[in-house]
Amino acid sequence: MSGTAFGADTNEPQAWDFNDVLRRPARLLPGQWRLTLMQLTEVQNLLARELAMIEFNPRHPKILARGLHLQPRPCKVGTVQRHVGILRAMALFEAGEGLPEDFGQWSTADFAFRCGWRTT
Repeated sequence: MSGTAFGADTNEPQAWDFNDVLRRPARLLPGQWRLTLMQLTEVQNLLARELAMIEFNPRHPKILARGLHLQPRPCKVGTVQRHVGILRAMALFEAGEGLPEDFGQWSTADFAFRCGWRTT
C-alpha cells in the first residue's frame, strides 16, 4: 500500500468497523460500533475520514504542526459518529439546495441558512 495517498482510493469506504479493534461497550450491538460514511460524496467522505483521524489522534505531530491544538484526549467513537452524522446532514442539505459538495466553498450565508441563523 506504499505510494497510495490517504483518500486516493476511488472505492471510498462506506464504514469503519471498530469491532475487534476497540473494546465495544456491552450495551451496543456490533452494528452500532461502526463509523458510517454512506450518503457522502467522495470529497465529503474524505473530509469525514480526515475529521475522524484528527479526533481519534489529536496529539499527532502532523496535526500539531498544522497549528491544530485540540484537547489531548482522543474523542470517543460515539462523538465521532455524531460529528460525521452532522456532515451527512449537511451533505443532504447541500444536495437539495444545489450547493457545492465541498463545504469550504459554501458562503457564510449558505452556512447560516443551513444552521437557521439570521445574517443581518
